This record gives sequence, C-alpha cells and structure tokens, in this order.
Amino acid sequence: MSVTFDATVGGGSTNTYVSLEDADDYFAKRTGSGPWDSANTETRQKALMDVARRMDRIRWTGEKTSEAQALEWPRAGVYLFDALVLENAIPDRVQDAACELALWLLSGGDSPLEGVQSFSVGGLSMSLSGVDPGGAFPPAVDRLIAPFRSCPGSVVLRRG
Repeated sequence: MSVTFDATVGGGSTNTYVSLEDADDYFAKRTGSGPWDSANTETRQKALMDVARRMDRIRWTGEKTSEAQALEWPRAGVYLFDALVLENAIPDRVQDAACELALWLLSGGDSPLEGVQSFSVGGLSMSLSGVDPGGAFPPAVDRLIAPFRSCPGSVVLRRG
C-alpha cells in the first residue's frame, strides 16, 4: 500500500510538518547533513512522516485550530517569547525540530534499547523499568520545541 506524502498545513490527510522541498532547503544550509543528503526521496519522506507521528505524542500548549486537521499543528493560543504564534502556520522552530529529528533518525539515532526490559552481557545484567526511549528526543530537538511544550498542571502567566 502506497502512502501519499502530504505537507498541507492543517489538512485532513497531512502526515508531515515539513515539505520535502523545505527540508531539502534546511539541510542545504546545514553542515553534517550527510545521512539526509545520501537518502533517496522515499526514505526522506518516510523519515519526515515518522517524525510527525513522534512529535504528535507531545503535549503541546494551545489547541488544534481545527478538529479536522490530521496533525497537532497548527495550533491556536500558542505564544513564543510573549508573541502570539500564527494560527494558520507551523512555527519555524517546530519545522526545524522536525528536520533535526529526521536527520537523527536517518543517522541511526533511534534508541536500540526501545522495547528492552532487561539484558545480560557476560557477567553483567541490567533491568530497565519505566524507560521510554521511543519518547526521547535529541537535545537539539528538545531545545527547539521546549517553548511550545505543555507541562501538566502548569500555568502560564502573561503580562497584559
């Protein structure tokens, strides 16, 4: 079954936060993009779609602008450094984070421990509990999206 790559902002079948053209432009201006550069178009699209699924697990501030939209962005009621974010767009920081996460995935950055409860090597044995490596993002991605993340029970105060 073939999946159509859809970067329509706010669309009902959108499955990526960044168009392939915008991602290619992003990486054309970045060093260390070898894994992206060497990936074929289909692999790049798959990486960006995987990124959207992962990013949609995040609890974001604000609310979706439409219940009909497939992804969590665009959002209403979101602020970045005391400025209201446009409700009909995906912020550059979110798109940049999507690109960085795609590069991380293409670089083999996905945790090899995902789904592992315990393991042994020689005389060393280790048990893991409460670990969700699949929900962790690299620091560069976390820094980009941090201003948009919602913390349960938190209150944002704004000067009027």
